[in-house]
Amino acid sequence: MTDGLRVRRAREEDISELAPLVHLPHERMFERIARDRPHALAMVEADLRGGLVGSAWIAEVDDAVAGAMVVYPHREDAARVRALLLVVLRRSPPWRWPAIARVFWHGARHGSLHPADSLYVDALAVDARFRRRGVALALLEHAASTAAGDGLRSVSLDTAETNVPAVGLYRKAGFEVTQVAPGRSGAPALLTFRRPVGD
Repeated sequence: MTDGLRVRRAREEDISELAPLVHLPHERMFERIARDRPHALAMVEADLRGGLVGSAWIAEVDDAVAGAMVVYPHREDAARVRALLLVVLRRSPPWRWPAIARVFWHGARHGSLHPADSLYVDALAVDARFRRRGVALALLEHAASTAAGDGLRSVSLDTAETNVPAVGLYRKAGFEVTQVAPGRSGAPALLTFRRPVGD
């Protein structure tokens, strides 16, 4: 692990650096609902300002933002998705709303099952300058300790089966596949990972 690496809770003043990292794992979804990258980042910033920043953690290396993670108890997932949908609709012209609704509906159908008492990792990303330096592992370890401290039983997340680096990272961090959702409409299969915490 890199010397000088620390994980801390994100703050409002971090949002401009945090948004591109939170956007990164959801880039494909935002490509379908936003007109371009600046609009997508504006949506992510609005979601963070609307309360999501309270669920975000930042990894710093020598005081530089190296990575970020958004986590929350999975029982809050439906409310989080609704909040994001409202942000997206407010920032999109009405003629785009049917397409946006289809993206969210497809995501709900393709979504995986996570235990309500798990800490769900909604976004995890590392700045390209800091990859392969233990940043993602440090964030995942922090998620595990946070889950245990909050009385949750596991950490869960999902990723595309084709995302080989992420699959390797999650296995290295002690996660096991608990579900495979078949791919649909050209999307790859979705793997659900879970790591028990505590006793």
